[in-house]
Amino acid sequence: MKDPTSELHDAYFTLLNGGVSVSGTAIPVYKWEKPGNETRIEIATTTMEDTSTKDTYITEVLQDITIVSSLRMPGSDERTIADEISSKVVQLVVADTLMTMSSFDMLDATLSASEVFEDENYDNTTYRKELTFKHLIVES
Repeated sequence: MKDPTSELHDAYFTLLNGGVSVSGTAIPVYKWEKPGNETRIEIATTTMEDTSTKDTYITEVLQDITIVSSLRMPGSDERTIADEISSKVVQLVVADTLMTMSSFDMLDATLSASEVFEDENYDNTTYRKELTFKHLIVES
């Protein structure tokens, strides 16, 4: 079995980059965790479990996507922005048409978990929302 991590990250990047916007502003997507507090989507940790049997080669993959929302404008609510970004990401990932990869076929994509973190600084609040998606993939 090959390692699907790189292809999965590429598929997420292709799906999300330019596909998520809030109030007409495209939200940048990164294939790694990035320091800083600007609003963005990060393709974070990937965890895999080989659930293959003698007859099938299926891998269960948990993919974390982190949404960082940080605004410095009075009256703005970064929670609302993060929730709006989160909803759009979930709609794209858990769609009827699943992401494609060249060496793997995706059999299923579901939202497995969602966690929120809030980090208050002296001049703004950074709100982080972590989504965990569960995928079943098979080597093609």
